[in-house]
Parts: sequence; structure tokens; C-alpha cells
Amino acid sequence: MNKNIKGVEEKSGAKGTYLKVTWSDGKADNVFKKEHQDVIKVAQKDNLTVDVTKEKQGDYWNVTKVELPSPFAEKPKVELPSPFAEKPKVETPVQNPPAQEPAGDSKARGIALSYAIELVVAGKLEPSHIYQAADNYVVYMTTGKHSDKKD
Repeated sequence: MNKNIKGVEEKSGAKGTYLKVTWSDGKADNVFKKEHQDVIKVAQKDNLTVDVTKEKQGDYWNVTKVELPSPFAEKPKVELPSPFAEKPKVETPVQNPPAQEPAGDSKARGIALSYAIELVVAGKLEPSHIYQAADNYVVYMTTGKHSDKKD
């Protein structure tokens, strides 16, 4: 279980030096193994959470593992909305101008299609309207006029 260190006190006993570790939840454990003590000291110095495992041996719960959580440990998955998820349909009357022959060269058409794709990715345009939007961009780039305006 992950624990945060509140305090560490070095003590001496019959079996040598050990650490009395007080956790942020108010509970305390004695840590006897040198490799566990080293991890505790690093975690306290850098204010890191440690993963502690304890096992009951006789009448006592002994610390059997102390390690820093891996930066590659699996984290809880957060569900993010997909940009491709279906959006609620909103009925809006669309008056498309009559289909026109796209004007301009292939470079202008390529740029216009890229702009229209960006609008789809941003969620501002339905994918079914991508070619009409690209045609409108081409007309605007080549004539300087909006395709739906009449002179």
C-alpha cells in the first residue's frame, strides 16, 4: 500500500539499528532491513510516497517490502472524450450554394482541403460537408469572393 512519511526516528535495539517510521495516517512501523531503510531515507528526503508491504509473522506485522513506486506503474485510466465520438445531432437548416466547379490550381485545392480537414478535427464542421467547405475556400482564394454571395 502507498504511504506518505510523516517522520523517521533512528533507534538502536538488540538486533542493531532500525527506523521507527511514522506515516501520515498516524500509524508507525519499525523498519529493520538496511535496504528498506535506504529507500525510506530517500523517500523522506525527496518527499516521495513509498509502496509498503507487510506480512504477519507470529504476533507481529513485519515490513517485507519498501520501494518507490515506478514512474512506469500503471496509473488509473482517465476517460477522455474522443474527438471522433458521435456528437448530438443538432438540426440546423443548411442552405448549400449550388455545386460549382472548383476553381484554381491543384495547390489551392490542396490547401483548401487541408483547411476543411482542420475544421472537421476541431469539431466545427461535419465530415459530410468537407468537400463543400473546400470548394468554398478555393473560390475565395482564387476570386476573393465568398461563393455564397451574389454580385
